[in-house]
Amino acid sequence: SSSGPSASSSAAFWRQGLWRQRRGLPMAGASSGRRPAAAAEEEPERRRVALVSLSGETTVTSDNDVWCGIAMVMERVGANIQDAAGTFMRNDKVSKSESCGGEWSFSAHPFGTRLTPMGAKMSDEGSDTFAIALLVKASIPEANIQLMSHILHTTFPRLVCTVTYGAHLNAEGNDAAAALVAGADGQEGAPRPLPEDRFLTGTIRLFGPDKVGQLATIAAVLAQCSVSILNLLVTTGFGDRDTYEFLDRAGGPLSENVISVAAFDRAAFDEARFKEEVTEAAKRVGYTAISIVVDAQANRARVREELADYYLSRKSSIRDYIQNTDTNDLSWL
Repeated sequence: SSSGPSASSSAAFWRQGLWRQRRGLPMAGASSGRRPAAAAEEEPERRRVALVSLSGETTVTSDNDVWCGIAMVMERVGANIQDAAGTFMRNDKVSKSESCGGEWSFSAHPFGTRLTPMGAKMSDEGSDTFAIALLVKASIPEANIQLMSHILHTTFPRLVCTVTYGAHLNAEGNDAAAALVAGADGQEGAPRPLPEDRFLTGTIRLFGPDKVGQLATIAAVLAQCSVSILNLLVTTGFGDRDTYEFLDRAGGPLSENVISVAAFDRAAFDEARFKEEVTEAAKRVGYTAISIVVDAQANRARVREELADYYLSRKSSIRDYIQNTDTNDLSWL
């Protein structure tokens, strides 16, 4: 018997082809040359928010710039830095200190474990060494997260690097978790901006002589008022003897805290009590200039007025501080 198609099946195949041809349809097995409409549109790139931390010892040389290295890594993986901060201190070498009970001057404690350097010598001979701690928040294509982790670890082998990724970003660049709320039809997952009454945000500014335990007191009061800290910027420095302006210098006797806060449970939030208790606690621990602005209740004119009052109060505080203390020494600047 023949292994090819029978006469009846061949006739049926050609009849089907003639029928499709008359109707302008592509022949069976032939390509139309056009992409389907759904496939013609490229899918939007899925991005996530990532928190990157780098800490440890680094040397100061002409070819070692940590921030430059971070920028190159971010460019390579298509990441966009949204927020970044860092600090440093001079550190001669990583070693054991007898004054600290024989502890290493650098150690890491991931997931309940304790890691220490394999050896005391980690720096280049003749180079100044510093201990650094850097934090970067960036949006990154989801497909490049593992690549970014690998490049960071290989680029900075002497530093402890962590990468934590979180929520997806929507088209506007906001956290998807914050944008996914019930839609108008009651269905979950309909992206739209969060309504203003979902939670309250605000900004607290505190200025005065720097003292131990100030932040602990303020944080405890915020917790009692059902308020969470979203972001904290602490700046220390000196007061200018001529202008009474605040000069940003690490280690100075004066301190300014800018605290972004949020009350996620609006029903449990009492604005009057919140402002009263924070103000009372701030004065108790030594702050002399205080500003508290709740965003939902503030318009642009009111914010400008509030900030103007705060900065005038800060200048007055600096003047009083300079006149009553000798620790505001600027001779070393």
